[in-house]
Amino acid sequence: MSAAVSVTPSPWAKFPFSHPCSFQKILIKLDTSTILNCRVVCTDWRDWFTASKTIWSSVSSRIVDRVLRRKMRTELEQVWDIRLDFLLEMVDECWTEEQEMTMSIRIERATRQPIWCE
Repeated sequence: MSAAVSVTPSPWAKFPFSHPCSFQKILIKLDTSTILNCRVVCTDWRDWFTASKTIWSSVSSRIVDRVLRRKMRTELEQVWDIRLDFLLEMVDECWTEEQEMTMSIRIERATRQPIWCE
């Protein structure tokens, strides 16, 4: 004879419904695969995701922002690399000690200059 096992639901099961703003703020910080994994935590969480009308629009806007920032940073790094390569090529055109000094200072400044990002 098997005994029925009684499972007490975790207080976290109702968290998405009891604190929807906090729950959504946490989810927005996560990547998409982690958010999808949150759906399988329990049936209450799955129900919250099913009922939610704004989670994916919030998440997608954050993902687009992250990608655009990463893309801009990559483009800025490419511009910086081109600038540094140009300066390094100019070293061969230095004929005097003063030109060598000036070029050395410019190259060193360029390597110390942070890449600007908004």
